[in-house]
Amino acid sequence: MIKNETWRVALDALLAKKVKTALTMLGIAVGSTCIVLVVTVSMIAKSYVIAQIVLLSGLGGLLGIIIAVSIKVFAEPPVPAEYNMPIPISLLSLIVAFVASCSTGVLFGYLPANRASRLQPTEALHHE
Repeated sequence: MIKNETWRVALDALLAKKVKTALTMLGIAVGSTCIVLVVTVSMIAKSYVIAQIVLLSGLGGLLGIIIAVSIKVFAEPPVPAEYNMPIPISLLSLIVAFVASCSTGVLFGYLPANRASRLQPTEALHHE
């Protein structure tokens, strides 16, 4: 009996103050939506940062490989043949250089980003 009466009084109060009830419900809906959006954006941002780190380090590795091959292509022909000074570039060295570049970029890009993601926003700004 008390439960039914409590519900009836609460419902009467809600119906009597429709504008206040609507604004409260709107505030709860907006607040819940904002929380969901913040969590979603933070998860997307973290994966975006990791993808960007891999992309930039991979591009840096490719640029280094292009520079090394172009040095071989442009520096080897002017050297006279009697000196016999070839510039060797093996496929294995190119692969190792690319993997090293990507690994270095991920290691030194992901670790600080991961540590910063654990900080509170005010703490992260304070350390800058």
